[in-house]
Amino acid sequence: MPKAARPRAPSSRASARPGAPASRRARAAIAVRSEVAQELLHWFDAGKRDLPWRKTADAYAIWVSEIMLQQTRVEVVKRYYQTWMERFPNVQSLAQAKTDDVLRVWQGLGYYSRARRLQEGAVYIVREHQGIVPRSHEQLLRVPGVGPYSAGAIGSIAFGQRVPAIDGNVVRVVCRYDALTGDPNRAPIKGLIEGRVQEWLPEERVGDFNQALMELGATVCLPRAPLCAACPVRPGCQGFAQGIAASLPTPKERSQPTSVRALPLLFRSRGRLLVLRLPEGARWWAGLSVLPTLEVGSASAGALTPLSLGLELKGDSGDLGASLLKTLAQVATNELNVRPIGPLTHTVTRHRVELNPFEIRAPRGGLEGLGERAQAGAALVWLRPSDALKEPLAAPFRKILERSSE
Repeated sequence: MPKAARPRAPSSRASARPGAPASRRARAAIAVRSEVAQELLHWFDAGKRDLPWRKTADAYAIWVSEIMLQQTRVEVVKRYYQTWMERFPNVQSLAQAKTDDVLRVWQGLGYYSRARRLQEGAVYIVREHQGIVPRSHEQLLRVPGVGPYSAGAIGSIAFGQRVPAIDGNVVRVVCRYDALTGDPNRAPIKGLIEGRVQEWLPEERVGDFNQALMELGATVCLPRAPLCAACPVRPGCQGFAQGIAASLPTPKERSQPTSVRALPLLFRSRGRLLVLRLPEGARWWAGLSVLPTLEVGSASAGALTPLSLGLELKGDSGDLGASLLKTLAQVATNELNVRPIGPLTHTVTRHRVELNPFEIRAPRGGLEGLGERAQAGAALVWLRPSDALKEPLAAPFRKILERSSE
């Protein structure tokens, strides 16, 4: 692994000679910090994005926005944030809500564990802090779902605390500014990044500074093609000076996604369709509703079958898969109509799932025996199409239902 470059003063204007007294070096460091903070805040004030969560100092609203923004584009979050705040305007309303309602509002944002942890955190705050988001950084870190980044964002933006908020955008900016090579998620690079941001933090407007630093990474210091000409701190950027900014941070070795092929089955009978409600402990789409699904030709040998989807093709006579095949055989004389709906692809963690859904209709009935069964906490239920669409459906299965028509 290449040796990590150490942070250097960004320009000769702010640097001190190696032999300078400690007090002079300290003054130089303060000058550097002030210069970077001032440039970033001036740039931020002149052209920051108009985002709804920037119009409030409510800690709960800021918390919600920061969790939504993790692994999701800003433009997508803007739509969901407004709906969420209308439905769950405060900690108490979120804590008292049904989990199905929470997941339904979150539906489409992905990474549903974030929504569950938000609600867990709300319940914790109601129980431990009378429904008031704690101001203390240490207490914020005890809230379920709140890690160092979220605690830093909430603390600095809502409460003006002088704490950093280091996300992927900030990591990229600092690695380029100081020409740091090596894995930014491991020591010593991680420590150098944290130390540099701490040095930069101003005494006032810390929340604005943290947002400015993140905004710089999101809009200018882009992952693949940084817009260096528009960067307010370009004069001190060592990555730019050395011509290596675009190659930093050191890219992480990524494994190829595992391919999974599956057949979602959309059963329709007597004006209703079959939906599978997954338990909270399911590996994928936990607590959501899906369509019964068969895995076929998978390179991962069972990535879908153990997900409480309940349709494993082997097992004892009590297995739902065996029950399904037996029922289909029994109703074959009822003129089952089978048609493909159209393939789609969905990504789950490191899996690329190729879905080829089929609609199976039994005009004369006979499929109802598939309902009201359960396996490993999953429940098969028959619902009217309108009711099925009100379920907290996992995104790919909602697309399948929307493509199919009665």
